[in-house]
Amino acid sequence: MRLPIKMTTWLTAGLTAGLVMVFVGCGSPDQVLIEGRVTLDGQPVGPGSIVFLPETGGEATKFAAPIEDGQYRIGTERGAKPGTFRVEISWSKKTGRQLPSADPGIMMDETQEAIPPLYNTQTTLVREIKPGENTHDFDLQLQ
Repeated sequence: MRLPIKMTTWLTAGLTAGLVMVFVGCGSPDQVLIEGRVTLDGQPVGPGSIVFLPETGGEATKFAAPIEDGQYRIGTERGAKPGTFRVEISWSKKTGRQLPSADPGIMMDETQEAIPPLYNTQTTLVREIKPGENTHDFDLQLQ
């Protein structure tokens, strides 16, 4: 059975549009990818965490990522939205001492927060996140 030309044209256009959506994706135009590095006095931070907290209302919500070997990445699948964010960075660094755990006979590593409050609980770090790819490096100093 032969289809009329108009029907064939619409069928071809529909299949082409479907393939484009599969290969290109049908994500939101304000998708956000954020990645970067974090150092403290030149030393890569990690394992640690980085949290982006929205400065203002709107659609933006809090999002976070682990920091490993001084690198972090928040992919588009996380649903981060553009906006202005306060940034809190944390690094529970091992002190080299062992402490008894709550379980008898088991020792655990003692850790302490290595990042000054200026960069976490009392952060002064602010970043503007834009649609698309964002690279934000944080070169933190103890003094």
